[in-house]
Amino acid sequence: MIWHKHLFSIFGNLKVNPTKMKSLEEKKAGLKRLLYEIEMFVGIFNKNLTTTPDSPIEYNVYLETFLLHARILIEFLTSPPQKKDLIAACEFGDNIIKYNLSFPEGSVTSKDDPDEKRLEVNPEINNYLSHLTWRRSREKKTEWETSYIAREILEKLEDFINKLSPEVFETPNGISKQKFIALLGSANLSSSDSKIFFSSQSFSSTLSSQ
Repeated sequence: MIWHKHLFSIFGNLKVNPTKMKSLEEKKAGLKRLLYEIEMFVGIFNKNLTTTPDSPIEYNVYLETFLLHARILIEFLTSPPQKKDLIAACEFGDNIIKYNLSFPEGSVTSKDDPDEKRLEVNPEINNYLSHLTWRRSREKKTEWETSYIAREILEKLEDFINKLSPEVFETPNGISKQKFIALLGSANLSSSDSKIFFSSQSFSSTLSSQ
């Protein structure tokens, strides 16, 4: 028990520092970078691609660019404060908490494994973009329902923008709240125009023959 008392005498009165809120200038700079990510995300999503493009390389560039910016925005929305050097939504105000994203079933599916009825979006994006896995070598087709993915991310981003203090938008280059809302609303999320991307494995034979 003596060592317990000794440890308490050393550490018992230490207090965890509260989260250091970012300065107004830091928030403005972060918002500028966020605008770029949203512009790329929405721009790629609005591209009209078929499942059998003339150029499979170009097709996969679009798919992987969409997933890359989706991953960055998911990370922005869901990261805790002060995680390494990541910009997190919850660092922009006391009224903004870390978001929980809930993607609908079918957002990403494996057509080669009937047991894979529901795959988690963010882990699948991370594995697809960052790792060469044995599971990927076995799969011939993975479907990404980009409308489902985009809708959940954009809805949470709109909630974030609406919670920001007006002073954050007072920037010299005119990044206004209206500009963000208009950009988020420009995504073609019509249910009648559902956008499904297939993974690069779908075109492996075409790629190898070129």
